[in-house]
Amino acid sequence: MRSESARGGEPARAAVPMLSEEELETRPALSSRALLRQGTPEARAIVVLPERAVELQGSSEQILKLCDGARTARAVSEALRDLYPEARGLEDDVRRFIAQMCRLGVLELRSG
Repeated sequence: MRSESARGGEPARAAVPMLSEEELETRPALSSRALLRQGTPEARAIVVLPERAVELQGSSEQILKLCDGARTARAVSEALRDLYPEARGLEDDVRRFIAQMCRLGVLELRSG
C-alpha cells in the first residue's frame, strides 16, 4: 500500500490543477472506497483506500469533513473562508485540494 501526504491550506501552486467553475457547483463527498480515520493529538488523520493511504496534514481533515455530499464545493470554500477570514488565497487552495483528493480517489464529485 502506498502512502501519500495531503495538505490543506498550503500555498497555492500554479501547476496544480484545481476545480473548474462548473465543478464548484458539484457536491464533493468521500468516496465509497475511502475510510477516514480521524486524527488524535498523537496521530494525524488518514484516509485509507484499497491501494493507498493518504495522511492528512494542516486543515485537510477539516476540509474533508465539510465534503459531506450536501454542500457544494463552493459552499465548502465559503465555510472555510468564514472560519479563516485572514487567510489569503484560501478559495484557490480549497479548489486545488478537492481536485487533488478526487485524483487520488478520496473524493467523488456528485452533481445535483
